[in-house]
Amino acid sequence: MNVPLTAEEIGWKSEGGNEPRKTSVDALVSLSDFFDSLLKSWWIVLAVLVIGVGSTFAYVKSVEPRFSPTSRIVVDMRQMLALATRLDPSIGIPKDSLLWTQVVLMRSEGNLLAVVDKLDLVNDPAFADVVGKADGKGSLLNRLSFGLLGRSGSQATSKPDDERLAVVRELQRYLDIRPITGTYVVNIEYLADDPVLGAEISNAVAEQYLKDQIFARYDATLRAEGWIERRLESLKDASSEAALAVEDYRQQHSLLEAGGRPLVEDDLKGMTLRVVKAGSDLAMAEATRDEAADLLKTGTLNSSTINSINDPNIVRLRRQYFDLQARIFELEQKAGEGTDSALADLRNQASTIEGQLRSSLVRIAAKADSDAKVAKTQLQNLQVLEEQTRRDFIIQQERSVRLRELERTARVMHEAYANFFAGYVQLTQRHAYPTSEARVLALASPPRRPSYPGKSLILMNAFAASLVVGSAIAVARQRSVSRLKAGDDVQVQVGCQCLAVLPRLPRRGAAARKALPTDEPDFIELTKDIGALVTSRMSGRGRGVVIAVTEGMPLGGGPALAEALAHSLTRRSEKVALIRAFVMPQSVKKEQWIGPEDAAGDAVKEFTLPMQMDQETTRQEYLERLIKSALEDYEIIVIDAPPLTHGADAGFVSQLADFTLLAVRWGAPYGPMLRDELEYQDGISSKLVGAVLYHAPRVPFAAGRRRIREWLFPRYGARSRGWSFSLR
Repeated sequence: MNVPLTAEEIGWKSEGGNEPRKTSVDALVSLSDFFDSLLKSWWIVLAVLVIGVGSTFAYVKSVEPRFSPTSRIVVDMRQMLALATRLDPSIGIPKDSLLWTQVVLMRSEGNLLAVVDKLDLVNDPAFADVVGKADGKGSLLNRLSFGLLGRSGSQATSKPDDERLAVVRELQRYLDIRPITGTYVVNIEYLADDPVLGAEISNAVAEQYLKDQIFARYDATLRAEGWIERRLESLKDASSEAALAVEDYRQQHSLLEAGGRPLVEDDLKGMTLRVVKAGSDLAMAEATRDEAADLLKTGTLNSSTINSINDPNIVRLRRQYFDLQARIFELEQKAGEGTDSALADLRNQASTIEGQLRSSLVRIAAKADSDAKVAKTQLQNLQVLEEQTRRDFIIQQERSVRLRELERTARVMHEAYANFFAGYVQLTQRHAYPTSEARVLALASPPRRPSYPGKSLILMNAFAASLVVGSAIAVARQRSVSRLKAGDDVQVQVGCQCLAVLPRLPRRGAAARKALPTDEPDFIELTKDIGALVTSRMSGRGRGVVIAVTEGMPLGGGPALAEALAHSLTRRSEKVALIRAFVMPQSVKKEQWIGPEDAAGDAVKEFTLPMQMDQETTRQEYLERLIKSALEDYEIIVIDAPPLTHGADAGFVSQLADFTLLAVRWGAPYGPMLRDELEYQDGISSKLVGAVLYHAPRVPFAAGRRRIREWLFPRYGARSRGWSFSLR
């Protein structure tokens, strides 16, 4: 009865097509495989958990509790940034860097040395071991000397530097100083066995830091004060010399001022006005002279255009003259008796006035000519004086520029002196009242509860770490010992499931002779499990052949494996035959069916046949006659056949039975040869119910490690590999 395997039975799953999905040889561990490994090796996980958590619990119980008192300091970053910006305004200093700089100062060796001296930690019993190591003495001796006898006077006062530095290193080891994120507050914690001592050290570090800051500013003030005093003296002298230079220059060059202006400027303005006035007088005199001369020359004394002559007598005479002319004109219009004498009289008076006018004009013309000459001379003189004054003004202007430079220098020196004097006053005030950029926010007090060890956190971490390590060991053990990628190759390339995987077997030596102990419980249990699985896979398939390709197994490994498989299959059928094929001499010409006497209750019939055939019988004929004959009497035939290492033999034998099981060493050259040959055999995939592999991949440096292990533990070397396997 031939029942072919389905795709689900051989482990293939379709993904939307006719081609089966092939699993990757290098696939990662799936979640199901992970939990399967944990279930199979749960005792490893439990053991690692018990060891890890137990050792951690013992450590927590045995460790001495420690306390960490905390003091806090707040730092005024505005003053620090102002100081840094005043020193160099071009640089940008992050606030965090300034804050961490203060942390470094708190942890500095100088600050902690002062704390050591203040608290006399060198003589404190808590630091006896540290001081003893620095002295080169034993810890017990130091504890006795510190606790019982104390130090001698010379030792107590000397305090060698190596002891103090050793205590400082111990303080730095357990001192935790860090700022609180987002604030300018700095936490100072010290981890100590004694909470009181820890609080004292934490507070001493904070107070010593503030004290150092104050003394640092005080020292800087003292150093700056002397320099500023010397600088003030030099600036004062320079300012006085500059002021004296200004006065000397002003007096030397007669640079007198009135109303903030030089006097030479007022002189130039006055001279210019006088020149203008003289020019105006000259023009007026010349105009009067010329007009008078024109009137005398033309004889038109009655002209109304006399404007330049402003003499009062001329004005009076002209008015009288014009009045007489008007009366004469009226009388001439009334021509008649008695008017002639009046006209004559009026004409005489007009002639007299005209003569007076002429004489006055002559006098005025002569006077105007004289005034014009004088005005001209005066104008010329004033112009000369004006030019001289203008030259003096230009020279004074140049001297004023130099004077302004001297005054500016004097002003700068005076301002520098004033600024330094103000700084000197500030330094004096700071010297009188020194302050710091930080202050204590809270002093440390002895805590009631220890901060170390955190029992809950440590135990939880130990549990998690042990669980992870145990799981990793369990998964690694399953994958390295039993779950081999060769099984996936068989499933994908041959077309059947890998039912079991056996580890690599040694090839030589004492380990090889003990590799397959058929009387040991592990080996018996292994074959029973394989037989149970094979029986379930072959149920209802009729008669079959189990081909055990045992060539290459060390010493008695091949026969033992074939015999174990045969006995394990008796659970399915009581008719099981074991055929052994050995290499016989060339002289053997006929078949030999040699086997042990049948024992009562033994369901396995064992045969032995030669490898070499006579020339009249071909290989396939021999195999065909042998298998057919055996299948007539037995339901299952287990063939311990070294020559059956080719796919042609396996395919030929599988055609004679209803099902076939391969027990093959999956390794070069047998595995690839079997795989390549089976690709050309029809019906082999439907006849294969599974495969058992007994060849594990080579582990790097496995031979060397195995030899070391066998040399150290001879009895353990052969059994350490065992016969553990994983069922697929």
